Amino acid sequence: DWWSSTLPKSMAKPKSQQKCDPTLVYGDVNLDCAFSVKDVLYTQYYYTGTPQYVSSTTALQLTKMDPTLNGGPPDGVDITYLISALGDKRRFLVVNQSPAGDLIRVSSSNVT
Repeated sequence: DWWSSTLPKSMAKPKSQQKCDPTLVYGDVNLDCAFSVKDVLYTQYYYTGTPQYVSSTTALQLTKMDPTLNGGPPDGVDITYLISALGDKRRFLVVNQSPAGDLIRVSSSNVT
């Protein structure tokens, strides 16, 4: 993929992680099935308008770039939150809504 081709071989995603479900990994912006500094960098590149990142970012990735759940494109607060979560200073919030749509449960999750 284009992301791996832009990284030095030492930073490319391991083959053991290529078949996971990226929706299950909190903070995994680049969808390599791991939350790392690469995800923070991806968000920073998107935030600064780097064309290759802006043009290829998916809706799932935009959702993962919004750990503060304030909606909209990522901002400095989102980037700071991702950095803090990477350093174990913040946790990700998980919002679950009942099937009937009337109950919302918010819980925190450790970085996986």
